[in-house]
Amino acid sequence: KPGESVSVELDLFANDKAFPVHSVDLDEFSHRRDAITHFVSLFGSQVASLGSYHITGSAYPTAAVPEREYTTLHTFFDPDAWSLVNALSFSGDRYLERQARDVLDRAFSGIRHGLVPHHFDGEEALYVAMSGAEQTGPNIFWTLACLDYACATGDAEWFSSRWECGIKPAVHWLIDHRDADESLLSVTGPLWVDVFRREGLTFDTNAAMVHLLDRVAHAAASLNDDEMQSVATSTRDVILHGLDRLWNGNDHYVTSIRRDGSIDDHVDSENFLAVAFEIADEARSRRILNRLDSEPSTHPGGRGTWVSAHRYDEQDCYLGNTGDSDCAMARLWWGDLRARQVLGDDETFRRMFEAVREDLLENIWMRERYNSSGQMFRAEAYHEYPGLVDKLLREGMYGLLIDLDSVLVRPMMRKPFRYSNGRILLEHSQDAVRLMVPGKGSRHYRVENLVPHSLYKVNGTTSRASADGAIEFVALAGTPQTLTLETSGSLATPD
Repeated sequence: KPGESVSVELDLFANDKAFPVHSVDLDEFSHRRDAITHFVSLFGSQVASLGSYHITGSAYPTAAVPEREYTTLHTFFDPDAWSLVNALSFSGDRYLERQARDVLDRAFSGIRHGLVPHHFDGEEALYVAMSGAEQTGPNIFWTLACLDYACATGDAEWFSSRWECGIKPAVHWLIDHRDADESLLSVTGPLWVDVFRREGLTFDTNAAMVHLLDRVAHAAASLNDDEMQSVATSTRDVILHGLDRLWNGNDHYVTSIRRDGSIDDHVDSENFLAVAFEIADEARSRRILNRLDSEPSTHPGGRGTWVSAHRYDEQDCYLGNTGDSDCAMARLWWGDLRARQVLGDDETFRRMFEAVREDLLENIWMRERYNSSGQMFRAEAYHEYPGLVDKLLREGMYGLLIDLDSVLVRPMMRKPFRYSNGRILLEHSQDAVRLMVPGKGSRHYRVENLVPHSLYKVNGTTSRASADGAIEFVALAGTPQTLTLETSGSLATPD
């Protein structure tokens, strides 16, 4: 206060890493390279993008190097802040978890009639993109970030407090955009590329809604909110069926059907979402991947994912800004790799993941996008690629996907490994698995990469692995789950 003085003493620990070695445990991961990847991403980019020393809950697109690329603008849920909140939430560090919660609450403080702010300028909440476009992304990605935080920390009290007054209104705001005569949402802007002109029945928003509503339905079930579970499930199913209208009859979903009935089709890489969110069946999924992978620009230099096969020209962009027409975006790359994971294409996932991981480890701070030559360009020290490398390391390589009522372990690692962040533990081999996730209440567990047809002791009860090497069971969160091999599949008789 005025007239008071404060003395502060600091201990400085110098080291040759981009993270505080004295305060982290590199043995949390069984593979040192993975540990370094996680901590470089977390401390080098996510923590460095926080502005909480100035405005509580502010998260900027870049670190201060020494100035921020987007100056006073912060906390963009379009979806920049989503990947940052995910990384902080799964850090296992109590202070950084609180920072994630503060970022969510910064956006929560600006919700108006269910509409989540697109971003902030200082203390002022703004509801449209810098281009002037209205977007559904903030509502979608803020809600997903709330779910991520609850799953990572087990903070049921906070989640419950935001359910009725924040999350449900945000979801209903989206559902209210359903066209009266259609099964799809009709919108006036893009999901997550600010400058692209889009309107009507757009593929990007409706595909994301299938994923969002599926997770909201699971969250509602965990909270015993039968009404919201029913609304989310039924709306998801209607949208899922309605997306057939956007299928071009051959190998991709069109960008949109405009309100005048005309077709807009740029052959967008957002088609990967149809595979990632299991909107398309396997036959369609293969066609989509073949179509996009046949484009020489889709993965420039094997890095990132290009926005579309057909360029967005000036007339296709707000303010004539074509800057995002010629780049490979991290958010699209995430959907791309999730699609590979769903189809079990581990080899392609690893190749594409490792190329970007190598850039992170070599450069520490990554730029906003990749150009047509596979070189990083645009804003310096942008947090998005590093944050999604961390997310894909956990969800893809280690195969750990946690929801509020379920846990899936589907690792790409073929040798024994250990992953932990202090709250979460996963030790996996074909002989034994130890697993613990935060929270309370029952979870449906599915553990894969076990010995097919073999007998396992699962928390004291004998179970047989399926033909594809999986075991499913129901148990409480917050307590260790153990699976131990009892009889090898080669000696066991399948049921």
